[in-house]
Amino acid sequence: QRVKTSLIMPQELQQKPVILITGSEGLIGGKAANLLADRYRLVGLDVEEQPANGKLDRYVRCDLTRDDSVAKALDQVRSEFGAQIASVIHLAAYYDFSGEPSPLYEELTVRGTERLLRQLQTFQVDQFVFSSTLLVMKPSEDGQPLTETSPTQAEWEYPQSQRRPEAVS
Repeated sequence: QRVKTSLIMPQELQQKPVILITGSEGLIGGKAANLLADRYRLVGLDVEEQPANGKLDRYVRCDLTRDDSVAKALDQVRSEFGAQIASVIHLAAYYDFSGEPSPLYEELTVRGTERLLRQLQTFQVDQFVFSSTLLVMKPSEDGQPLTETSPTQAEWEYPQSQRRPEAVS
């Protein structure tokens, strides 16, 4: 006979909204977790074997280049936290500043975003934040701020790969 167990959380933690952070073990993911940890339940998704970020309420290993891994990770998130997600902060992407081409730009950055969005369709997601890089922007004149309406000029593989997920629907 199997005994069904469930994760029991303190009441105050259950009241906090859930934020899902992809690339949670990266530099930006760690900083985001530090800033949000007091107000949200944080679930980190990353390909790393062992989580280093102590601010996460839960770490789920997830390889965004594989459909089965994304499905399994989000099933685990649903099982433990439910289907309501206040925000998905999507930071996971391939980067290599050498400028050399790599199939991972397409497979992780572009197709990984597609996989994630497809699997999130069964969740109630209030906000989806896709983080890119300033390298997609055309340099501005001295003293002129860049905005979301500023022209783009992605000239090498990394910033070009950061532009392509914007077209994913």
